[in-house]
Amino acid sequence: MTSQGASRGRDHGAGLGAPGRVGRRRPGGGARRRTVGLVSALALAFGLVGTGAVPALAAPDAASSSIGSGAGIGGTGTGTGSGAAPESVELRELRDPPATAEPPAASEPTKPSEPSESADAADAGTTANDARISLGAESASVWDMARVGMEVFGWNFTPGQQVTIHLNDTAVGQVPVGGAGEVGFSFTAQMPPGQHRIRLTHGEDSAQATLTVVADGEWYTRDHDPYMYTDGRVFTQSQLAAAPPEFLVYDLPASAPVDILVNGEKAEMQITNSVGRAEFTLSAPRAPGTYEVRFDHPAGGISATTVVVPDSHGAPPTAGRYGGSSLQTHYGRGQADDPRTRAFSLDLSADGRITGVTGEYFWVCIGPVDGSLLGSGTNDFSDFPIPATRITAGRPFEITWHDGDFTLYGTVHADGTASGDIRFDHGACGQSVLDWSVDRGAPPAPTSFPDIPQDAWFYAPVNWMVGHRMTQGYSDGTFRPYRDVTRAEAVTFLYRYTTPDFTPPTSARFPDVPLGHNHFDSVSWATATGVVNGYEDKTFKPTRTMTRGEVALILYRRADPVHTPPATSPFNDTRRGDAYYDAVTWLYEQEITMGLDGGGFGVRENVTRGQIATFLHRYDAVVNP
Repeated sequence: MTSQGASRGRDHGAGLGAPGRVGRRRPGGGARRRTVGLVSALALAFGLVGTGAVPALAAPDAASSSIGSGAGIGGTGTGTGSGAAPESVELRELRDPPATAEPPAASEPTKPSEPSESADAADAGTTANDARISLGAESASVWDMARVGMEVFGWNFTPGQQVTIHLNDTAVGQVPVGGAGEVGFSFTAQMPPGQHRIRLTHGEDSAQATLTVVADGEWYTRDHDPYMYTDGRVFTQSQLAAAPPEFLVYDLPASAPVDILVNGEKAEMQITNSVGRAEFTLSAPRAPGTYEVRFDHPAGGISATTVVVPDSHGAPPTAGRYGGSSLQTHYGRGQADDPRTRAFSLDLSADGRITGVTGEYFWVCIGPVDGSLLGSGTNDFSDFPIPATRITAGRPFEITWHDGDFTLYGTVHADGTASGDIRFDHGACGQSVLDWSVDRGAPPAPTSFPDIPQDAWFYAPVNWMVGHRMTQGYSDGTFRPYRDVTRAEAVTFLYRYTTPDFTPPTSARFPDVPLGHNHFDSVSWATATGVVNGYEDKTFKPTRTMTRGEVALILYRRADPVHTPPATSPFNDTRRGDAYYDAVTWLYEQEITMGLDGGGFGVRENVTRGQIATFLHRYDAVVNP
C-alpha cells in the first residue's frame, strides 16, 4: 500500500506552482517582487522607422483608417503557398510614408526564412515596370499576424491613383498612392502557416512579395511560466470604483502580443515589454460576481480571479469555533514536496466577525545568490492576532493584516462548513501558503480514519469530503484511499458534491442500474445532464473501474469552461487530438492536477479514492472560489 501511494503521489504537489504563480501586491501598490532576468523572445522587426506611420504594434480599433471597401474581407483564391485568402483582414493606412527612390532599410527579421525554389524577381518585390514593394519582416507567427500584423511599403507607382491590395490573388482593399509614388499600409489577418503572396496593382503597375507565416509552436519555441501580482481577490463595489485592482504579470514572452480576457471575453490586446511584463486594470462598475482575468499567449498564460461583492452585508454565519485542518502547499519560494497537514481553526462572533485564527505554518528563507539557508521555523497564526472583521454567510471574504504579511481568504457557508487559503508573505523569501477546511463545532483534530495519517497528501481532501457529507468511509472505520473507484461511485461523489435539484425518473434507463439501486439517483442525474454516458450495449456498467482520464472528462463537462487547449501537452501520455486532451489540459491549467511521477497524467490508470478526493477538493476551489 505504501509503495502504491508513492508511485501515484505526484498529484499532491499542485498548488500555486504551474502553470503560473499568483501573489498579492503589498499595500500601497509596492509589490515585493523577485528579480526578473532579461527574457529572450521573438518579435516582428519593422523597417519603417521614423516615417510618422501608424505604429504597427498598436491594436486595430475603430479609430484606425480602413482602406477602401475591401477592408475586413475574407475569401478564396489561388496563389502562392497556402492558396486561400486569409480571413478577417484588417487594413490601416500609414500616415505620410517617406518619399524615396530606394526602399527603407528594414530591420533584420527575427526568423528569416529561406527563399523557396519558386522565388523569382517578382517575389523579391520587383517587376518589369519598376514598381516595388517591401515588407516589415520576411516572416511572422500565426498569433502575431492576427494581432500585430505586417507593414507594407511600395514605391514607383503612378501618383494620385488607388492601388489594389491582393492577398493570395484575392483583392482585399485599396490604398492611395502619394505624390511621390509611394504607398504605405499595415494589415492584420488570420493566416495559416505557409507562404502568402502580397501583391499591389494598378494598371500596368504591379509589385509583389512573399510573406512566410510560421506556426506558433515553431515560432515561440520556449515555454513560459509567468507569475502574477494582484491587489487582492475580494472587493466591494465601492472599493472597486475607488481603486480598481491591477494585475501585473511577469515572464510572459518579451515584446509580444498578449490577449487579456475577462471571463473568457477579450478585453484588450497588449504588447509586453522587454522582460515580458504586462498589466491590466479591472475597471468599474461591475455587478457582484466572480471575474477571471487571464493573460493568454501560445507560449504560456496565467489567470487570477477577483470576486466583487455588494457593499452591504447579508446574514452572518453561525457563531462558534470552526475546527478542521490545513494543508501547507508552499513555503518560501518553493512548493512543498511533502505537504504537511496540521490542525486549523477559526473563531466567529455572534455578529458575524472572525475574531481569531489558530494554526501552525512552516517558513524557510533561502539566499537568492548562493542558495544558503538564511532561516526557517514554525509559527502559529495566533501569534499575530487578526483584526475582528465582519463577513457574510456564503460570500467570499479576504482579510489582510500585520502590514499585509497575512492574508486569509475563504467562504463560511450557512451549513457550517468553510474553506479557503491563508498566506504569510516573507517578502523576498516568498510565501507560506496553506489550504484550510473547517466545520462549525468540530475540533481542530485529525480525522478518525486509521488509514488517513495526518501527513498524507490526501488528508485535507478526505476531511473536506467527509465535512461535505460526500462520504463517511466504510463500516469498519476505514477510508481505503488506494482502492480503485467504480463508475457508479465516481458519479455519486459528484452528485453529492453538486446536490442538484433533480427528480429521478420513474423508470430505469439501464438494466444494470434498476430502480432501487444504491446509485440509481446519481447515475440518472449524470446521464441526464451528459456528465457521463452509458455504453453502446445500453448498459452503464456501474461496477467497472473509472480511469483518471474519465474523471478528468466528467469534471470538465460539469464545469463547461471556456478553454483553449495548448499546442503542446504538459504530460507525456496525452497529445492533441486525444479524447481526454482538452479535459486533462484544463485540469492542469486550473492546478487541479500536476500529474504523476514520470511526467504522465495516467489517463488510462484507474483513479483511487484518495486521488478523486484530491481532484474534487481542488475542483471546488476553482468552480466555487
